[in-house]
Amino acid sequence: MPLFVNQIMIDYHGMDKRDQEVTQLFKDGATKETTEHKNSIKKEMQRRQEKKDEEARKRNHAAEAQARRRERRRCLREKLRIGKLQELIVDMTETAPKIEYNTQVKVLDVREFHGNETPEVGICTIGGFVGELILAFNAIYQSIVANPANAEFKFTAETVEKFLSEILPDDYPENIALIRT
Repeated sequence: MPLFVNQIMIDYHGMDKRDQEVTQLFKDGATKETTEHKNSIKKEMQRRQEKKDEEARKRNHAAEAQARRRERRRCLREKLRIGKLQELIVDMTETAPKIEYNTQVKVLDVREFHGNETPEVGICTIGGFVGELILAFNAIYQSIVANPANAEFKFTAETVEKFLSEILPDDYPENIALIRT
């Protein structure tokens, strides 16, 4: 009987050892499968994220391209508008004779013809009194446009006369401006 018990013990330990080996084999296989599965999930998530990033990059690139095209079209329209305005200004102004400047040439504030067939020779500029008027009226206009509360503001002959009397007290000679109403 002791031999039989020893044989049973040896068989039991052998089966236990085989069970451990099979368990280890299954565990190693499952661990390998689990690791591969996790890695495939990570790769898939990374692929999806890269796809999202690429789509976002494409959208941003398309939006930037659209903004550049819009800005270019706006600039071309502005260039065309400025070209037309320059043509209009050139058409409205008459060409002045080209002469060399010397101290004898008069510098006039604004060319006034008064029906003369031969206008005075000189350099015609918009400055002085007329320049200040243009600047003042431009500032008033910008203020009216910038503030919607002033949209109903209207210039009348009285308001213009009052404005001119306030702006012209001492700096300019008398009778420099005439208001015809």
